[in-house]
Amino acid sequence: RVEELFKSYFDYLTLRSDGSRTRYSLRKDETLSSIAASIFIVSRNEGIPRTFREIYETTKVPKKEIGSRVRAIERSLRGVKISKIRNTEDFISRFCSKLGLPVFISRLAEKLAKTVREKEGLYGKNYISVSAASIHVISQLSPIKNKCTAKEIAKVAGISEITLRLTQKAMYPYRDKILKTLIPPNFNHYKLENSVENFLEN
Repeated sequence: RVEELFKSYFDYLTLRSDGSRTRYSLRKDETLSSIAASIFIVSRNEGIPRTFREIYETTKVPKKEIGSRVRAIERSLRGVKISKIRNTEDFISRFCSKLGLPVFISRLAEKLAKTVREKEGLYGKNYISVSAASIHVISQLSPIKNKCTAKEIAKVAGISEITLRLTQKAMYPYRDKILKTLIPPNFNHYKLENSVENFLEN
């Protein structure tokens, strides 16, 4: 699919109405950014989304160039649109794996993200930032020794630390709902409740 999309975009850029071409190759930077953008679009539409940072790590094309080329392809090719991401699970499991976090952290972060991602203040936010903030909350509240910092998580997610912390702050009004989601019924959660409230507030 990536090759097909790249070929369609190449034809758009170089093919005349009579079938001849204005040129037979693109500049190296055009080629690389077009391939990177094609990977981003296809992976998103196939349900295996990748962040700009992940595409950059593979192609070494700067994130701004990828974003610019993605928009150019969408404008140029009829019917080519990026599917909206409707879940956070893929991001969370992948980010946790890269951070070396245990599976239970990933599962709890997924539960947290599902609980808050459609709430006021969080609805419409980038699912990458919701994923990163959820991982940070669970990582810091868990008993594991090697906790990940906001800076480390933000780097893996390809967002700024400020974005992560703002998303985390937006979770604060839903701390009671978060507690009910993360801990079993009849559990003595006084200490955890204080921890969640203090952590989200800071």
